[in-house]
Amino acid sequence: MENSLYRKRSFRDMTWYEMLLKRRQTRTKFWRQYLIFWGGSIWVSLVWMYLDGSVIDSRFLILFLSFVLYVSFWPLNFRILYRLHDTGRSALWALLGFIPIVGTLKLIYLLSGDSQKGSNKWGRDLND
Repeated sequence: MENSLYRKRSFRDMTWYEMLLKRRQTRTKFWRQYLIFWGGSIWVSLVWMYLDGSVIDSRFLILFLSFVLYVSFWPLNFRILYRLHDTGRSALWALLGFIPIVGTLKLIYLLSGDSQKGSNKWGRDLND
């Protein structure tokens, strides 16, 4: 009997939990997406400062920008979970980000680490 961890599965065979949370992500892809998110956030902030009160009603602008940041916040958090899975750690390590300064620095250190070689309980090695 073939071990299900090493067998390639189609999306029809996966549960919603496996499709959403049992993933891995390489270091390069994670940091690229993370920098795009923060670059976009800085750009949105600069547009906000430039347009504040001059062209668009401030209440609308604040509501729109809050919506944009909220919508982009969730995919970023899932990317952090996927990266932790790739390093062989549980997603609970992401809670370190709530500890000011020290916890955030530790989380950045964990996200910067090497990928775990071979398959782990969150999937196959993406560098193979």
